[in-house]
Formats: sequence, structure tokens, C-alpha cells
Amino acid sequence: MGAGNPNSASPDGKSALAWAAGLSHIETVAFLVERGANMSSTLNGPMMTPLDEAAAAGNHFIVEWLLGRGANPNSRDRDGWSAIHWAAEEGHLEVVRLSWEARVNVDALLLSRRADARKANCHGWTAVHHAAYMGYSQVAQCPLEVERVRMNASQQDNHGWSALHLAVYGRDLATIEVLLSSAAIQDPRGFVDESGLTPQEWLDLRPSGHSYKAICSLAFGKSRCCSAVTGLRRAVTIKHAVASGNIPIFNLFLNLGHNVNGMNSGRRTALYYAAKKRMLPIMILLLEHGADPKILPAGRTSWEEFISEETVLQLLKQAGYTRRDLDPRLAR
Repeated sequence: MGAGNPNSASPDGKSALAWAAGLSHIETVAFLVERGANMSSTLNGPMMTPLDEAAAAGNHFIVEWLLGRGANPNSRDRDGWSAIHWAAEEGHLEVVRLSWEARVNVDALLLSRRADARKANCHGWTAVHHAAYMGYSQVAQCPLEVERVRMNASQQDNHGWSALHLAVYGRDLATIEVLLSSAAIQDPRGFVDESGLTPQEWLDLRPSGHSYKAICSLAFGKSRCCSAVTGLRRAVTIKHAVASGNIPIFNLFLNLGHNVNGMNSGRRTALYYAAKKRMLPIMILLLEHGADPKILPAGRTSWEEFISEETVLQLLKQAGYTRRDLDPRLAR
């Protein structure tokens, strides 16, 4: 980054201010803005703005600080994403829960500054779509408390998917109840996707079937839930590393106190990355240190949906994983 330039950026075009906002360094954010750093964009158009970064990180102090100094809550990237999409997508349950108890959360703050939760991105997803896909029922509920948003709760995306479709896909009873109790969805049978299926009919899709797998892949592509890979998860994904070569690195991370079940915003753990890459020795090490095989990524209901290797599945089952049955309350 250029010395003394408040608008300097890393080689990928991400500004110093965006880096500071994403890392929750409020003193650095204030220092850069006071010296004229641009709050509205980065060097490259598609990059996230500082406000996007703060919203994605769930730091309502920086979000409020930037909004108070003129940051545009409705600024959108070339894919139509704005800060409220990131706030809904990333969710950070512990931050959302804490903020909810204090009656101040990222989404409410953005809405109070006239962020438009009805706006859809290039895939047709609104903030409510993202929250429903990720299973953040309280985040989904927040925009629906605003009448102008509630009136558009039935909005469907480019493939005819409503937020209710996505909540049903995730078998997320809490979000389903939020959507159905919002008074905006009077007859869920009126929503049909491009294949003519209602949310209720999505319940009949078998995880092993072609339609379910196609929906799973497409929904994952519409989401950006796996953008962060840090800590123990970073050790799994080190470039060019082989399974046996990573074991000393894992031991180091574990000895430093990293949470073996630490997740990114898409609920992806170190065990997920090890299983995906068929790193059996690392899987064994993680499981021995208490990795929970019952933690599944956002949008997935079983390991079998994306893992076909029997040896990997057997390790997970030996550690206590069993394929989850449909919630009988949801079936009713």
C-alpha cells in the first residue's frame, strides 16, 4: 500500500479503509476517513465497500460510524449486492443475538438509515432471501418488521424461488415460522418456482435426487457464504499441502488454543474442508480433538449430499454422525 495515501489499496484493489472496516479496527477506520479516505468505493468496482465489509463483519459500531459520516447504505456492486445483503448473508449469530438483545442490530441500523431491503441482487435475492438461505431466522424477521419490506416478502428470484422456498430447502423451522407469521404470506401454495413447484413440494425432493442436487448447487452459487476462511480452516486449505504434511501445522493451531469447531459464516469448519479434500489423517486428528461431525455447512442437511467417498463417511459416522431425518413438525 502506498505510504501516506489514505486511499492506498492492496494489489487486489481492496482499499486500506475496506481492510480496516472488515477487520473491525475502528481507530484505523477513523484515522483514514479523517484524512480523506474514499468511503464509497475501492480501486476495483466489484470489490466490497468499507460499509459492506463492516456489515459483513457484523460490527455495528463501524457501520453506524460510517453511516454517520455519509456512507451510502444502498451502494451496490456490479452483482447488485449492498451492505444489507452482506449483513443478512453473513449473519454471525453471536453478534446478531447480542445486538437483538440490545435492540440494535446491523440490519435494523441499516434500515433506520433507509437502506432498501427490497432491492434484489443479480440473482433476484433480497436480504430476506439471504437470511432464509443461511438459516438466520432473527435476521430474516428484522426487515419484515418494516411494512414496506413485509409487503414484498413474497418476492421471487430469477428462478422463482421465494424466501419460503429457501427456508424449506434448509428444513429451517424457525425461519419458516417467521415467514408464515409475518402476515405477508397468506397462501404459500401461490408461490411456484420455474419448475412449477411450491415450497411445500420442495419438502418432497429427496437429497439423493437430481432436482435437489441441482437446487443445492445453484443456491450455493447465489450465496457468498464461504468467503471467509481463517484460523484452523486456513490450515486445511494451505496451497499445495498434503494431508500428512499438514499435521504439524494443525498441532500448532490446536496448541495455540484455536477452536476445533470454529466456523466461518457459512458454518464451514476445519473438518468440512478436510472431508471435502479427503484428508483422512487430518480428519482423524480433528475428530480426536473433539471436532463435531454433526456441524453441517449452511444449506446442507447431510454429508452425503456432497461427499460420496465411503471412507470419509465412515469416519464421520464412527464419530457420531447420523443422517438427519426430516423434522416431523416440518413434515406436518
